[in-house]
Parts: sequence; C-alpha cells; structure tokens
Amino acid sequence: RQGRVIYLATEGFYGAALRKRAWKESRGITAPVQVDFIKRSVNLLNLDEVEVLDDSIRNTGPVPALIIGDTYNLLTNGANENYATTASGVIASCRELNRSLGCAFLLLHHPGHDETGRERGSSALRAGADFMAHITRKGMSVTVGDGKLDKTKDCSPFKPFTRRLMPFGDSL
Repeated sequence: RQGRVIYLATEGFYGAALRKRAWKESRGITAPVQVDFIKRSVNLLNLDEVEVLDDSIRNTGPVPALIIGDTYNLLTNGANENYATTASGVIASCRELNRSLGCAFLLLHHPGHDETGRERGSSALRAGADFMAHITRKGMSVTVGDGKLDKTKDCSPFKPFTRRLMPFGDSL
C-alpha cells in the first residue's frame, strides 16, 4: 500500500536525501512526500530502543507503510552477524514493528566476501526472512534477483529484472 516511509539511514544519509530529491524532480513532484529519514542509529537488538522508535514513529505522523533499515550490521550496534542470536533478535524486532505498526520492514544487507554472493553472517537471517532479493550493479545497470539467491515465502517466485540508472539532479 502507498503511505509514509521511514528510512533508518545509518549509512549514506546525505546520499539518500539527494536520491529523494532526484526522484521527486524526475516525476515533477513539488509537494512534500511522506519519506522521513532518521539518521540516528537504532539498535534492533535492544528492545527499549525498538520501543522508543515505535513511539517516535507514532508521534511524528501517520503510521508508515514501510520502514527501511540501512544497513543490517549498523542496526545491530556492531553485534557479531555470524551469530544466530543476532539474526534472530533483529528478525524479532522487525516483526514486532511490523505487528505493532502494520507496515512492511525492508532490511538492507551486504553480500558476503565469497564467490557465491550469499549474504554475510548467520543463515538464521535467511531462515527468518519472508523475502530476499539479490541486487547487483554493473555500471549504470541494476539487476534485482538472480534466480538462485532470492527467497520468497508465501508468494510466487519473481522473475529477475534489470533497470538502467539515470542521472537526475545531483543523484541517480
């Protein structure tokens, strides 16, 4: 559903604001849009911080349709992402915000360092996720999905697709 977006921008905050402005300009949107950037890190492994985030979101505008967490590692306050307890704790917090606010939670994470491209850390993250898409960029092309690292739960698999990035304003 369309609606407010909360972007937990622990990485690349200033670039995110430029991308928002470029997106609005490319579509001729002059009115404010409901995308709020939070540049303070929230530790998703700390239930008190998750509750403060929930309350803050409720007190600053309409309930969001989507929360974006950028990135998994920075939202764990440096916890070891190889531990299943780290992944399970993060998944539990994302699900609690999903349940409490009735919104989707998109968590961005980096691929590993090996040739498989699989995400870093514990396999408990993959086990707990409802949907995963492997995203790659080559030059000005971005491909979403690769047919082998993607995961869909309770829905049909999706066909990978590629889009060309277009420079606009100060961003893409």
